[in-house]
Amino acid sequence: MKRYYLPTKIYFGSGIFKYLADILGQRRKKIYLIIDSYFSKAELPEKVKHFFPKAKIEVFDRVTPNPTLLQVEKLRRKIKDFETELIIAIGGGSTLDMGKSTSILSGHSGKLMSFLTKKRKLNKKGIPFVAIPTTAGTGSEVTPWATIWKDKTKYSLSSPLMFPYAALCDPELTLTMPSYLTACTGMDALCQAIEAYWSIHSTLLSDIHAEKAIPLIINNLKKTVKNPQDLFYREQMMTASLEAGRAFSQTATTAVHAVSYPITSYFNIPHGHACALILPSFLKYNYNVSDKNCNDKRGTKFIRQKIKKIIKLLGCNNIDDASTKIKSLMSVIRLETSLSKAGVNDIEIIVEQGFNPDRVVNNPRLLTKNNLRDLLKEIY
Repeated sequence: MKRYYLPTKIYFGSGIFKYLADILGQRRKKIYLIIDSYFSKAELPEKVKHFFPKAKIEVFDRVTPNPTLLQVEKLRRKIKDFETELIIAIGGGSTLDMGKSTSILSGHSGKLMSFLTKKRKLNKKGIPFVAIPTTAGTGSEVTPWATIWKDKTKYSLSSPLMFPYAALCDPELTLTMPSYLTACTGMDALCQAIEAYWSIHSTLLSDIHAEKAIPLIINNLKKTVKNPQDLFYREQMMTASLEAGRAFSQTATTAVHAVSYPITSYFNIPHGHACALILPSFLKYNYNVSDKNCNDKRGTKFIRQKIKKIIKLLGCNNIDDASTKIKSLMSVIRLETSLSKAGVNDIEIIVEQGFNPDRVVNNPRLLTKNNLRDLLKEIY
């Protein structure tokens, strides 16, 4: 039996950020604000302090891409020492992941690594956490896990108790996103939606969100990159990101994300771009599933039909056209489509490190190292 669980309260609308205090109430006395450094310079911390004039507010604005175990542990201690009553995170996926991680860990003792390796279970709610995304792509505001890195290895802190208390989605906060970041996060959302749709854990309810997200991204990402100040397109992309997040919050991602992690950690290619590089090839790979390598109990025919629906959602008639359309979109929004031109100089590292167990096991077609090596050679 599969269930749908998403307890996060979602508030969506352009300009809604200014109603933050009305939404959350004024009763909290100690608030910890985790914020992207760019928005810290944009005086958002001062606005938050203005919203909550009676509260003591501590600000952490040194979030780096791909938060590390050490960074999370340090912030965890600071939040505990401050006796925080509410955590608010404003930023991209890394910032929101820092918020989710420190929130849930505030209710637990013990080393973070013991939870990352599943030796200990997250079984208590932490400090209430509010997620305010400033990008349109990660979906972190409505998912129950957070990415944490140790050295070059990606771990996932996960629990149904990690869903944010509330997500405040204001498209106006995405108007200043640079074009490359807009492109990368938009493609990340497309990957999330497609992977949720073909995941072995997909359900009729998760499919509803994915089916909304895919055409929204296909029809609006190029326009958003070319017209960054157009609020309508920003609204469409934030809607798509939210729908993709709601989809994969129920299913998790699959092999595309698993393989993307070493591309990011070893070659410094941003996460969304790393996913996009391999998405067209995995679309074909999964479409060619057979009874011998099907990983979904619902069977080969079911998976093939799901991917045929993805092809239609992309606005195409066949698998080759769908793969080409994704590559063409990437070219138009100025994302490199070749691994080597993007900066990858050793595919064996990806082969050896691209089997993250939390994600690759969700793929509808079994993936071997030889399969992956052949796939990477095709796009090298």
